[in-house]
Amino acid sequence: MITTRDLMDRYNIKTRQGIIQFVKKHLDEINHDGEEHATMQKGEWAFDTEAVRILDQLRGLHDQATITELESEKVSNAQQESHNLRILLLKAQQDLNTAQQQVITLQQNLIAKQNELSEVKVKALEAQQNKDQADALQSEVDRLKKEGSLIEDEHKQLQETLATVQAERDKLRQQLAEKANHHWWEFWK
Repeated sequence: MITTRDLMDRYNIKTRQGIIQFVKKHLDEINHDGEEHATMQKGEWAFDTEAVRILDQLRGLHDQATITELESEKVSNAQQESHNLRILLLKAQQDLNTAQQQVITLQQNLIAKQNELSEVKVKALEAQQNKDQADALQSEVDRLKKEGSLIEDEHKQLQETLATVQAERDKLRQQLAEKANHHWWEFWK
């Protein structure tokens, strides 16, 4: 069965209403022999080959040369449209290839940036380890300074004690020397 859309294409009628009006106007002629060559099925018109032959005659397409010319024009138009679609397809393919190349380039850049980031992270970890080591060394230096300070304080105290003991010793020596210079009888006095 031939549809309304097929007839629109065949007769180069732009609107659906235009072909339906034409069919309704000539419905008696299409179905002249009592058979239904043009029928309404589920809200759509359907046409058999006899209906198309009669419509061709009504449209002035009764000679084969005119029909062949019309069909050749349709074939030519279809070929031109096919050619245009192929060109569009090739352009779309080129655009797709370009986009894929851009994606590949972006992925390569992303990988390079990820590698750089990894290197920076390694350096940051090394720096953190160095900082931790420096902090540990600084803590050790601070501890040693405190111990040194305590030792210096002890040393001062020992120096002071030593000085006191030496002064005491010198005093005792002097006293001893004074007593040694005295004779035994001087002690009874």
